[in-house]
Amino acid sequence: MSSKTVIYVYPDLVFAISFIMNLIILWGTNRIARLRAGKLRLVTGAAIGALYSAAAAYPNLAFLYSFGIKMVFGTIMFLTVFFPLTAKDFIFGMLYFFLVSFSIGGIFFGIIFLLNSSGLSAQLFTGLASLIQSKFGISIIFTSIVAGMLIKWGLPFFKKNGLHGVLKVPVKVLFGNRQIEVEALLDTGNQLQDPISLTPVLVVEYAAISEYLPAEMRDYFEAEEPDLAKIAGGITDQFWSARFRVIPFTSLGRSNGMLVGFRPDQIEVRKGEQVYTRKNVIVGIYNKTLSPDGKYKALLHPDILEEISA
Repeated sequence: MSSKTVIYVYPDLVFAISFIMNLIILWGTNRIARLRAGKLRLVTGAAIGALYSAAAAYPNLAFLYSFGIKMVFGTIMFLTVFFPLTAKDFIFGMLYFFLVSFSIGGIFFGIIFLLNSSGLSAQLFTGLASLIQSKFGISIIFTSIVAGMLIKWGLPFFKKNGLHGVLKVPVKVLFGNRQIEVEALLDTGNQLQDPISLTPVLVVEYAAISEYLPAEMRDYFEAEEPDLAKIAGGITDQFWSARFRVIPFTSLGRSNGMLVGFRPDQIEVRKGEQVYTRKNVIVGIYNKTLSPDGKYKALLHPDILEEISA
């Protein structure tokens, strides 16, 4: 006489697990992609994903687990939390979203495996729901702790040691008969723009460019108490007075500040053997060190790479 395996589905449990996991994933995506979503949106997006998971847990609705529908609901979750956003932020944000999803999912089921002394594989087909139920509390706690540690400490370490070599590019700044070449880091979080023209800003360390600046600008940067009003009206050289810019910023170690800069003739960005040029750009001068280990002297606005032409 054949026996049938009965699997009990607990929608409330599935919803709770999915909600917490989705919240961790969306929070991680928000931190990594720097999309600045509010708490209410994070909770709403997590709830939408949890409702989908609870519905898909029913055998009659198993079709909801198809790849296409998963992608649709994943996109709905993402847009619920982060809309509106640019096409660039959408693409990179979705990549981060799925990367974090796979990572957190692997951590969660890995912890269940470690906590299950009888072996996960033997129960996969005889009641995964009961296994998750029995290990739910401990697994969620451990997953949350591990995910938080990875996002808080692992991501900065990876960016510093793993990505810098990939995201660094040589940049040459040309203005008049002068030119400087610096190693620049592509900084996806650099959204500095000229407030009037919305021109993207290339941030360069003062030490890397000081010898090419007029005396008035050098005095400003080297003064104990820099006077922005004095430098704005004190540049007598027509070449520099026409190029002088002031850019407000809310990063780079300060909550509110003004970045002094200028408009170069053009910049050249080298990627492999290719050299790309861009004329519509502002150079912002930062009077501190950008890289503690000196591996780069400038921060490249991501829009500059998108719009450069050969």
